[in-house]
Amino acid sequence: MPAGLVFGVVDGGRTWRDVTPGHAKQVYAAAVLTPIDPTPTPDPDRSNNPKPHALDALWSHQCGIENLLRCMHPNLIIVKKVSLGPSQGKRQMICLTKPRLKPTDWGNFDAYARRIKKLRMPKPVHPYLESTPAAPDVYRALAMCDHHSRPYFPHLVHLTYQMPELSPDMLGFCATLIGPSIRSLALSLYEDQADLITVPLLLSYALRLSPSLQQLELSLGPSPDALSLLSSALQSLNQVRSLSLTLHAAPPVELWDALSAAPSITRLTLGAPADSLGSIQVVANLEAQRKLDFKQITHLTFQNISVTDCTHIMSCASLASVIGIHMTCRYLDELEGCNLIQAITSSCSFDLCELSIGSSRVPGSGIPADQLRTLWRTFRKITHLDISVPSRVDDTLVKDIAHTLPGLRKLGLTYHQDQRSRGQLGGVTSEGLARLVHDCPHLHELSLDMDLRYLEVGGEQPLPSSRNAQIKQLDVGSSRVADAATTAAFLTGLFPNLTTISQHNTPEHAQRWLEVTRLLSIFRRVRDDERRRMLTGGDTDVNHYGGRP
Repeated sequence: MPAGLVFGVVDGGRTWRDVTPGHAKQVYAAAVLTPIDPTPTPDPDRSNNPKPHALDALWSHQCGIENLLRCMHPNLIIVKKVSLGPSQGKRQMICLTKPRLKPTDWGNFDAYARRIKKLRMPKPVHPYLESTPAAPDVYRALAMCDHHSRPYFPHLVHLTYQMPELSPDMLGFCATLIGPSIRSLALSLYEDQADLITVPLLLSYALRLSPSLQQLELSLGPSPDALSLLSSALQSLNQVRSLSLTLHAAPPVELWDALSAAPSITRLTLGAPADSLGSIQVVANLEAQRKLDFKQITHLTFQNISVTDCTHIMSCASLASVIGIHMTCRYLDELEGCNLIQAITSSCSFDLCELSIGSSRVPGSGIPADQLRTLWRTFRKITHLDISVPSRVDDTLVKDIAHTLPGLRKLGLTYHQDQRSRGQLGGVTSEGLARLVHDCPHLHELSLDMDLRYLEVGGEQPLPSSRNAQIKQLDVGSSRVADAATTAAFLTGLFPNLTTISQHNTPEHAQRWLEVTRLLSIFRRVRDDERRRMLTGGDTDVNHYGGRP
């Protein structure tokens, strides 16, 4: 009989061996061994073998490694209590019955290991994903094994190593996973000094063993080894298209020069830790007169970097090929917004298509309306526009956007209010919204603050030319609404396929928007039923609406 595989779901005390895609990431079995053939034959009883998508979803994190251990020789694995350290007690863990592995110990390990294409270390923290972890000695034994071919997962494409603390055993094991199939590698630890070992080791393995690496994501602390290695490695990483760096300290000028000379990078992300609150001066070693040749970069992203640093980088860089700029910052005042817009308009070409400038939920933070007009009147090819604004926008601004940017596919003008501004009125009215949908027929995503309090019951419905069938989700922010039924009727006429409304509002208006969402579902079913009746020429059973007359 094949080796056992822990596979099931927590559902009323039952153990399953097959799950649907929707449940695959929410459930995980622990403690029941179910014999499963690694190369199953077609069986009319579908519960006998797991579906491929279930294996891929459940084994794409550290739990998958623990499952693979159970596929090894049954006499090799034992579960026992292991000490976690001084004053930390003990915990049940998977252990090996002997310190070194032999060629006869692997069982069905390789049969399942060939399936794994994505792996994220460690496993996600979720109450339904709790399972018995493997002891550090297990990972040490796997890393030191000298008779098994490497990498352990020959078809692994995406590897993410993000550990809360440095574990030499886990680190050594991850080094055995990097091979020529790796296309995407993400390395980060929560400790600032951890990259003294982690990043140089795993990055050097990637350089040597994965010549086709295309996507690289690194968290770099103040380690000179990691920064120096990356600076020299960028010249040889001629297949990397996307590079993302989270910086815990200002990079040396050598790294800036290496980024400028990197031949293949088209997507560059520069960021700081989310909890740094803009305290890291990323450009401390970048002189104003130094020029950065970013002519090969098409998408530039800044995450949690101060607006001053972002402006400094853009003033030094040549961004002639950039078609997308995305920024997130903690706060953006009027002066910073003015300087930022000036830097964008002076350094980017007229072909800019995507622009996203988001600030934290700080009231009054964002780009003022007069500065916004400078943007879309300069870059008339913009298709994705997502901006934080310091106050609610009105019909005049939205109509100006719609007239100037008819090719918009995404529009987001996000306004964050505080307790003092909750009583302030304003927003896009039904007329302005209808005009936007009419002038921008390609919209797929929309986020706006609206004022739909004055919709008339039974009022005029939007014309067919003003309907948008692409939008299924709508973000209304802190929009005000009076009558839920009237609002739902208007929105379903404007967006016939609308199913979801997201909002952050006062309890009173939040409840009204929930009622709008419920009515949208009813109106959609009525409309579908009418369409069905017209096609079939038959009558509709009242039970179609659960007995609604």
